Amino acid sequence: MLKQALAGVGAFLFLTSSVYAGEQSAESDRFEFSLQNTAEILQVQPLSTSNSIELAQLLNTRCPPNTSLYRAAETRNHFAHICAAKGGTLVFVGGAKNGTQNTVNATVPSNSSGQFVAVQGNTRYILTQSQLRIIQGNQTIVNERVLRWTQ
Repeated sequence: MLKQALAGVGAFLFLTSSVYAGEQSAESDRFEFSLQNTAEILQVQPLSTSNSIELAQLLNTRCPPNTSLYRAAETRNHFAHICAAKGGTLVFVGGAKNGTQNTVNATVPSNSSGQFVAVQGNTRYILTQSQLRIIQGNQTIVNERVLRWTQ
C-alpha cells in the first residue's frame, strides 16, 4: 500500500510540468513568482556531512550486510549502533564522529539489563541508553553521556 502511494505521488510530481515558486521581496510586501520546472526542483541534493543518527538511520549504512539497525546512540564525539541479524545475533558498530579512529565491528554476546557489551581484543564497548564506555584493559578511555538514543 505504501509503495503504491509513493509511486502515485512520484508519478504526479513527474507529470506536473511546472510549479510556481514565490519569494517575498525584502524591500516591499509583494511576492515575486517565477516559473520553475518540476524536474529542477526534484534534483537530488548532496546529503549533509553531519554525523547525526537520523542520517545514519535513514541510510542504515553503518550496519554490516544482512543486518538492520536495532538501536542507535550518539554521544558528543562518538556514534554507536547495535545491528541485528536474522536469528537474533547482535553486532556493535561504533566509532569516532571525526573519522580519525577505525570503526569497531564486534558481536554482542548478550543484552542484559538494557546494557550492550561487545569485546574486541582487550577492549570492551559498553552501551546503555544513557552512557557509552570504552574500556581498554583496565583503563576507561571513553566515558560519554548518550545525547540521542533510538530504539
